[in-house]
Amino acid sequence: MTKTIKTEKKLVAFEESLTDWEKAEERVRAGMEQAAEREAAIESLRSELKRLVEIADRTSSEVHTILEAREEIASEREMMDAALAELRKLREQSKGLEERNKRAAELEQHAARLDALMITVGSSLETLESQREFLDQVIETAGSLRFQAKHAEALIETLREEREHGRG
Repeated sequence: MTKTIKTEKKLVAFEESLTDWEKAEERVRAGMEQAAEREAAIESLRSELKRLVEIADRTSSEVHTILEAREEIASEREMMDAALAELRKLREQSKGLEERNKRAAELEQHAARLDALMITVGSSLETLESQREFLDQVIETAGSLRFQAKHAEALIETLREEREHGRG
C-alpha cells in the first residue's frame, strides 16, 4: 500500500513538474514572439534611418550648394551695390541718356532677383535647420532603439541559454 502512495506522490510531483515545464515553455515561446516582433520593428527603424541618412546626405549637399550660392550672391551683391553707386553718379551727370537708363533698369532687376534669391536662400536655410533638428531627433531615437535592441538580443540569448540548459 505504501508503494502505491509513493508512486502516486511521484506521479503527482511529475505532473506538477510537467505543468511547470509547459508554463515555462509557453513563456519562452511568448518571449521569442516578442523578440521577433521587436526585431521586425528594429529592421523597420533601420530602413527608416537609412532613408533619413540619405535625405541628410542630400540635404547636406544642398546646403553646400546654397552656401556656395550665398557667397556668390554676396559677392555679386557687393558688385551690384558698387554698380548702383556708379549708376547714381552717372544719372546725376547725364540724366538724358537712354542707354544709361536701360543699364540702371537692368541693375535694379538684377537687384530684385538677388533680393528674391536671398529670401529663397533664407527660407531654404530655415527649412534645412528644421530638417537638421528632425534628423537629430531621429538619430537620438535610433540610438535609444539600438540600446533596446541590444537589450532584447541579450534577453533572447539568456532565454536560449535557459532553454538549452533546461534541455541538458
